[in-house]
Amino acid sequence: MNAGRTVSKACILIAISGNLLLAGSARADIFKFGGKVFKATDLSVADQQALFDIESDEYNRRLLLAQQAALNVYFGDEAKKTGKSKSDVEAAVLNVAEPTDKQAADWFEQNKSRIPPGYTLDKVAGEIKTLLKDQAAKEKREALLAKLKADGKLVLLLKEPEAPVVSIDVKDLPTQGAANAKVTVVEFADYQCPHCKMVAPTLEALVKKYPTQVKFVFADFPIKGVSSESVAQGAYCAGEQHKYWEFHDLAFEKQQELGSSDAPTNLAKSLKLDEAKFANCLKGTAAVARVNKSKAEGERIGITGTPAIFINGRRVKSHDLAELEKSVKKSLGK
Repeated sequence: MNAGRTVSKACILIAISGNLLLAGSARADIFKFGGKVFKATDLSVADQQALFDIESDEYNRRLLLAQQAALNVYFGDEAKKTGKSKSDVEAAVLNVAEPTDKQAADWFEQNKSRIPPGYTLDKVAGEIKTLLKDQAAKEKREALLAKLKADGKLVLLLKEPEAPVVSIDVKDLPTQGAANAKVTVVEFADYQCPHCKMVAPTLEALVKKYPTQVKFVFADFPIKGVSSESVAQGAYCAGEQHKYWEFHDLAFEKQQELGSSDAPTNLAKSLKLDEAKFANCLKGTAAVARVNKSKAEGERIGITGTPAIFINGRRVKSHDLAELEKSVKKSLGK
């Protein structure tokens, strides 16, 4: 088999996967009820979002299969050229060194805030090394796929499903960035959600990189019980004293302390807010109404977990800065 035939074989494998996916998602008709045919766009916003989530999960599974199938073709061809076994070629190409004790210790220090209390380095060093090795192998695999694409040997034909565009009511919600920005990023989050804490610096960096083009809106979606609702209400009350974002940042910083019933008051004290005004606000109805409205809006558009990020009304799955930038640039027509 010559090189040209090899490339075709890889592409055919991926084209088949793509056609299987597109055959399902391309059908606009979903069901018929009472004589009326319902299309995806006839569904509620929440159901449209749920359908997109299903299609996204299916796409990601098929993408992983297609990439591995293409690599299997590549490794098979290299084995024939070198006279080695396919497994030996793969092991050599994707070989990574064993992580050192220092690398494990460095990772532990950098991620202390994500590690549950009581877990010391000696208890988790082995798991950290496994994680680091898996990450290194994944990076090598992705680098190989990128090279095959750049060389024109690999063309992925899968079509990624596009999220439905939803209209989100963000009236009176706190914002950062230019008021008349072309791109609006809305995040529904819970202050006690670890992933929300992790993505907060990324979203801040996004706004700083596009100060006149991106507006960021934070929407409360407390899903971890009464304590989460209380902290969200506290943020509103801090905003009444023009300290919303300071409270927002401090709440994520002190996330481990938010389970206490005194958490909102303690945060207010740290920010030197007027304690009497803050307490009265917490007792009032405005803060409760704001948080309830925000959560209800999230439920209306199909949110079931946090963080949920929308860029110009489209849900984005990746929370990586580079991927978020791609969505922003697409919205800007770049």
